[in-house]
Amino acid sequence: LSTMRGRALLHVYVGSLNLAMISNASNFFWWVVYLSLGGCLCFAGVLLVAHHHASACCRRRKQRAVERAHAMAKEAGGASKEISNQVHGAVAWGQAEVLEIRVFVRSNHFTVKLFCFFIALGLMFFSILGFFNLFHALFNPFQYLLGVYNIMFAFVMLILDGQASWCEKCGDPQKKIFRAAPILASEVGRAAFHFYVGSINIVMMPDSIFWQIVYGSLGGSLCLASFLMVSHYNWCAKTPLDLISAE
Repeated sequence: LSTMRGRALLHVYVGSLNLAMISNASNFFWWVVYLSLGGCLCFAGVLLVAHHHASACCRRRKQRAVERAHAMAKEAGGASKEISNQVHGAVAWGQAEVLEIRVFVRSNHFTVKLFCFFIALGLMFFSILGFFNLFHALFNPFQYLLGVYNIMFAFVMLILDGQASWCEKCGDPQKKIFRAAPILASEVGRAAFHFYVGSINIVMMPDSIFWQIVYGSLGGSLCLASFLMVSHYNWCAKTPLDLISAE
């Protein structure tokens, strides 16, 4: 969320959920509320992305102009102090929104990794099945949207607990995720992510008993996985240095 694109993604995500809630609105008032809130949030996300790209273009143009002026001054016999200050100012302006984040990745226990891997596979598998109305799924638009997000979340989970050596051979998506969301590099951050995905699946209750059992089991398993991660972090993953610091 330190970047405009990250904030835009959050706004679009929340806005899309509110737009999908229109199908569950009990009366016209709530229909208008969800439509207004969801539409405004999605529009805000688009504006954030547009502002990000416009600002980036302006920074690049200004830097190129200052660099050309600096080069011309050098050719003329030396850069003036004013042009030199402009160069430094352009560089500082271009780096104004750059946030350096150092990430120390902590891995889950092998058992927790394996548990989360199979849950993520199940989440992706059943979310895809739900789109084809198998086993009388009969989802409403809100549940279809959650199914789309479930597939994305499951894909992220598979990458998070994958072997770093495997990810490096496929463009290193794990490092890109950690760079975009450093909180997921910690066990507590991943636990919060798994708990969130589990909680939205628990409340996603279709009419079919089969799908209620499926989503209840998946959601409960994800919440259990988050509890295991926090337990491993608090009681099993303490290093001697951590124990000395605590004392």
